[in-house]
Amino acid sequence: MVDPGAARESTAFCDRRSCPTFQLRQYLLQLQQVLPYVPPVDVTALKHLYESRDHKGIVQFVKRFMNIEAVTFQVFWVPDGAASDKADAAAWVVLPSELPAFGSKEFQDTTINMYFRKSFFQQSYDRAAMVVAHELSHVVLESIRHPLRRCEKAVDLTAMLLGFSRIWELAAHKEEQIGNTIKTSTLGYLTPEEISYAARLLAEQQPQSKPAAESPRGGPRSTPVGLLAAATGMVATFGVFGLIVQFSGVATLSKPLIFGAIGVALSFAVSAYRLAHQFALTHPRMRSEVGRLALLVIGAGVLFGATEIYSKWQSQVSTQNARSDGLHRALLEFQIDVQQQLPKVVDEHMTLVATRVDGTDFTYVYNLTPRNFDEQVLQKAARRTVCSSNLKDRIDKGISYTFEYWDTSVNLLTKFQVTSCP
Repeated sequence: MVDPGAARESTAFCDRRSCPTFQLRQYLLQLQQVLPYVPPVDVTALKHLYESRDHKGIVQFVKRFMNIEAVTFQVFWVPDGAASDKADAAAWVVLPSELPAFGSKEFQDTTINMYFRKSFFQQSYDRAAMVVAHELSHVVLESIRHPLRRCEKAVDLTAMLLGFSRIWELAAHKEEQIGNTIKTSTLGYLTPEEISYAARLLAEQQPQSKPAAESPRGGPRSTPVGLLAAATGMVATFGVFGLIVQFSGVATLSKPLIFGAIGVALSFAVSAYRLAHQFALTHPRMRSEVGRLALLVIGAGVLFGATEIYSKWQSQVSTQNARSDGLHRALLEFQIDVQQQLPKVVDEHMTLVATRVDGTDFTYVYNLTPRNFDEQVLQKAARRTVCSSNLKDRIDKGISYTFEYWDTSVNLLTKFQVTSCP
């Protein structure tokens, strides 16, 4: 909510949740003509800030993602009952009568007053982040003089576009059971259907996985006997492997050892399939007997070998998960430092606009101006950046780095991952 008395123009704000002129897809396209798409933020950092009662830290977090961290915001906590003229407002921002243009030195030197109901901030982290993102979206739209800046629904869409779509899905409409009654609380101006539709449209801009290739035609048809024999060969191999593990006293299973066992098992499976398939074709009456024998061997192998391998594997997975959690937290802290520098101009054609953390993978998101580019040059430059800096030490610990390049129309041009250094 913007204090209309301090707005730059006299045009009234449209704050209707049911608006006959609102067209979500068209409004979103109109916003994307001047604003970039930012992948959804990782809510883990917001949860941590909220649990630490660092409310100003939440404001700083949202500022960084909206690239207005240079602007000074004076935050005022309003007690319940005060500011009676805004009794229904959880938060509001007071803009100067002449807000300088986005990115200008005057804009960066601007001081803006923000007001929050302290009791509202104590409800949940997602709702706290939502009101901050909404109010800062007012600042973004007003500073670029966007024609939709007077539409509260468009302000919500702006926040979703700039990385907070997941927050809107979590916080905008909540149900709470009180006795035998289910109470629904609403925050923001978009309906549940509009939020879901906007989230789907934004999700379409995420990199899509390629469909799996179709199986080649013309090969020999597999038979049940052949498949059973193949499974028998694999399980028998793992059974022998389990025996070796059990009686050799091996404490941990290394990747080369595991991959070696899988390779041997697959080799035996292919050979068993071919032999059993040919045998079944020439001895039709023996199919049921071969099938029973195969099932017996499979059962014995599963009971003896697979259990031992599984227990060893689980022990290693527990250790690896604990290590991954520590790496994930380190990446979240690194992300906050990087976000303070965004947008970061690399050269006249490339700008770093966002980052993303997914487990132990750190993603750099770039805007790339030219449509004709050399992917090999980009990969070499990215690998050189990682492997010639302290990022190389993190790769050795299990962290990977993904680089995404988007054009100004929000189309993914290319992406690749750096997982090792020479």
